[in-house]
Amino acid sequence: MDIDKLKGIIIPMITPFRNGALDRESLEKIVDFASRIGAKGVFPGSSTGCFPLMSFDEQATLISDVSNMIKGNIAFIPGVGRNSVSETVEMARRSENAGADAVVVVTPYYIKMNDVSLLNYFDKIASALGSMSIIMYSIPQLTGNNISPDVAFKIAEKHKNVIGVKDSSGDFRNMAGFLARKPEGFLVFQGQDDLLLQSLKLGADGGVCGTANFTALPAEIYKAYTNGDYGKALEMQNKLTGLMKLLSNFPFPVGFNFLFSKVMYGNDTVGMIPPIASLNEREGAQLYEEANKFLQIL
Repeated sequence: MDIDKLKGIIIPMITPFRNGALDRESLEKIVDFASRIGAKGVFPGSSTGCFPLMSFDEQATLISDVSNMIKGNIAFIPGVGRNSVSETVEMARRSENAGADAVVVVTPYYIKMNDVSLLNYFDKIASALGSMSIIMYSIPQLTGNNISPDVAFKIAEKHKNVIGVKDSSGDFRNMAGFLARKPEGFLVFQGQDDLLLQSLKLGADGGVCGTANFTALPAEIYKAYTNGDYGKALEMQNKLTGLMKLLSNFPFPVGFNFLFSKVMYGNDTVGMIPPIASLNEREGAQLYEEANKFLQIL
């Protein structure tokens, strides 16, 4: 695929629920919002969307539903990681049939693996998927497994369908290692919103930013930086950093769902995927009052 289509901001979609069922209206609002703010793609089945809590069929349904909502030039990049190699491959094939531009494959989680095991994992998946474009995803603070630059580039050298990595480790040494050595045609995305501008300065191709579910700040930072308006980019990054610090006071990703609800619906609350509880009234009021300091650019 044309990897330039993916450079910029990608939205790791929340998974909104109402009355115990997937909220398709809210999913469509996120896809529409992506177009409005200039995001490059949407990523259902993300960590922000609590993908590990979904059954295989629920994740497949989510991916199918979002595929039918894609409009214009928005790239469709579903997360297909299932821990099991066979289930991951099957989810990726279903995504390809649904028109995915690429798929995101997270490392296995719960069972800790060394580099040899991680190489085996991604080798099996990349081999099985043939020409389907793959973005590897590292979030070791939740999975227990980190993708090092050595692992990423060994896999990418062997499998041309492995086109990039999303690094959500928050370890800037790891990110710098990716950017210092990344080959031509390989994408590196920052997965931590508060490190977006710093990563762009080092050569990152964009960010996969959870706050882009409800604010244009990440997309505006990318636009300002690529246009050479570094002062504006820094001003907005400072706001985004403040917003991320505020969100860190609440269990991930409950605050993201709540702020999406407030921005898109006012007082109507979009629920979390069961069994996660939404913020209570006091917590929500506190979060929204503080968040208003940062949600000026929508």
